[in-house]
Amino acid sequence: KRLKKKLNIFWIFFFFNDTATTEIYTLSLHDALPIFKLKDGGRFYYAEYLKHPKKYSSNLDKYLPHIDMLVNGSYWDSRYPRMVTKKMVNKLSRKKNFKLRIIEDIASDVDGSIELTYKTTTRENSTFTYNPKTRSFIDGYRHDGVTVLAMDNLPTEMPKDASYEFSSLISDYVYA
Repeated sequence: KRLKKKLNIFWIFFFFNDTATTEIYTLSLHDALPIFKLKDGGRFYYAEYLKHPKKYSSNLDKYLPHIDMLVNGSYWDSRYPRMVTKKMVNKLSRKKNFKLRIIEDIASDVDGSIELTYKTTTRENSTFTYNPKTRSFIDGYRHDGVTVLAMDNLPTEMPKDASYEFSSLISDYVYA
């Protein structure tokens, strides 16, 4: 029996880097500042978006020039519009105030909601950088462009590390 997936978990973090303060903003489909907008300019409705996703396009072009880091953890499939496209990054990066440097794509959907995620990364090779000037990718983070971390097992790494740490703390008190 085939299970039908629904778009039910959707969160995104924006990190603004300012010398005076460091602020973290979240944005979701339910917020006053939606990630998607109707192509005809109408008002965003979540239920309508789920029924007719082709009527919507990304609204992140308004926010990307002003943020340093984007963390994406949303489920995506091909019925829905992408949140960040190469075309969007290429266009926005020409602006003087474009600040986006890092995308942490926890969802790790290759060619998915974050089109820059063209492959998943590993612990050994955890990042790659997309250069909008040359429209090319290069492994690592010390390059011009937007660096992407798309480790598909990243959500399991923290519990694994925590388990090792916890077990090392109690190992003297547990008898085999």
